[in-house]
Amino acid sequence: MTMIFDQRFVTTLLAATAASVLGFGCSSGDTPGTGGAGGSAGTSSVSSGGAGGTTNLNPSKACGAASGVTGEQKITLDVGGQMRSYLLSVPAGYTGKDPLSLVLVFHERASDGAKIKVDLPIEAKAGGKAIFVYPDGQPQVIANNDTAWELQSAADGKEGPDVLLVDALVASISDSYCLDTKRVFAAGFGYGAEFVDTLGCYRGDVVRAIAPVAGGDVFHDEFCKGAPSTWIAHGKDDVTIGYDKFAIPSRDHWLTRDGCEMTSSPTDPAPCKSYPGCKNGAAVTFCGHSGLGVPDFAAQAIWDFFAKIPD
Repeated sequence: MTMIFDQRFVTTLLAATAASVLGFGCSSGDTPGTGGAGGSAGTSSVSSGGAGGTTNLNPSKACGAASGVTGEQKITLDVGGQMRSYLLSVPAGYTGKDPLSLVLVFHERASDGAKIKVDLPIEAKAGGKAIFVYPDGQPQVIANNDTAWELQSAADGKEGPDVLLVDALVASISDSYCLDTKRVFAAGFGYGAEFVDTLGCYRGDVVRAIAPVAGGDVFHDEFCKGAPSTWIAHGKDDVTIGYDKFAIPSRDHWLTRDGCEMTSSPTDPAPCKSYPGCKNGAAVTFCGHSGLGVPDFAAQAIWDFFAKIPD
């Protein structure tokens, strides 16, 4: 099996902080110990077609306007006085009439948006049904000034600058492109996966589903909003962000927040497991795989998971 490996370095401070803010028990098995409830309010929609297999769409204000630039663009955006960069990829068949999903993909430590597009190639599996955004991180002291994502604010119970970056990205792209505003998704690897977990907490009322690969929770649950569907993959041999210490609690957190049942059943692809009974149409899939890094099945499985999320 071919794997992509994360180069992140997580200091003792971050690990200790993360452990202290995880308000649920860790276990090493495949069955979580507690359950709970979560959900988000629905919104009105219109009937249409062409957005990842959905029929009830929530079009952005750009729908029906002149079509935007297609293909790949490198763009900078002013976010609170800081210039942030990202790679925007719009499918060639985009017309501006049919609302598409929006997928944000976050890179690992010491990387950038262009590289994660290759390392976690969800876009290649999407068949032109989504617009993809690959933001670039900024140097982080806790990561020896490598490019990464700001997690300490979340560990302190606050929204950090990268959460605000996502706000700006969603607003800007919604103004320029025809999106289904209820089909915003986020995925990431390594440090980017940790941020995606954080984003699922602080913007769970905006992001409908998340897919962290080799990540872990770094936030205070009492500040979380909404309850996004969650697809998780984590290697059992990961000693940097340990499987038992971070992957299992992360799974348990999202099962609790989505109000899912505590029993699982096998689902495609192996070795993934799904959990029934989640509230408000949510879903949780957990893939504890051998080895570490990005498993071969991840890109296709993530897109299939996103595409099946109901409106």
